Amino acid sequence: MLGGTVGDKTVPDGKGGTKPGTYFSGVQTFCMQAMDSEHTRLFFRLTTDWNPVLMNTIAYRVFLEPVSFVMGRKLLKTVKQRVETTG
Repeated sequence: MLGGTVGDKTVPDGKGGTKPGTYFSGVQTFCMQAMDSEHTRLFFRLTTDWNPVLMNTIAYRVFLEPVSFVMGRKLLKTVKQRVETTG
């Protein structure tokens, strides 16, 4: 599992409490599931969370989501190719 957060989820509100901060958080998870004695399935998941400010929403929808899809697909195809050529 890989992940991280940029920014702070909560910040002081100046009154002794907290308020939502500006943050963007993401976690990539890899999981292998045995199908039978000779086959295994590899799952790749990306989970994201951000506060709903316009800039974060635009950054995710326009840049991060498409790039993550392309990178994830390339990763899985490369793993498949390597397993099939060495297996």
